[in-house]
Amino acid sequence: MKKKRESNVAALLRHSMVVLFILIVLTLLIGIWLGFLQSSYIIFGTFYLLFLPGFIWSWIFWSKSEIKTIERIILSLVLSIAITPLVLFIFMKFGAEFNTLNAFLEILLFIVLGGCILVRMFKKTKNNLL
Repeated sequence: MKKKRESNVAALLRHSMVVLFILIVLTLLIGIWLGFLQSSYIIFGTFYLLFLPGFIWSWIFWSKSEIKTIERIILSLVLSIAITPLVLFIFMKFGAEFNTLNAFLEILLFIVLGGCILVRMFKKTKNNLL
């Protein structure tokens, strides 16, 4: 069982490196027209805002056996588009000011909350969610 978990961690690390490589290449390609700093804001901000929250929460709602990879990617985009404005709206209703830093921190809090729930689910079931 331990060897299987290590192989899944290695696979997750490999996939993360591929995604990071793709994001860096896109940043460099767009950087030809906009400059490196602006292109990195666009690429990594889009990934952070439109993909990452939904991706984390898709693992909470559906296990690996329930949906395929392409479905998870599409659901991640849809969930992020639906959930991110809702989270920002809820924080604004509680009196948080809407600005760039607060939006970044609120989304980060939502991602960390999802990550904590995912880790807890993993420890509780003792199954490999990945």
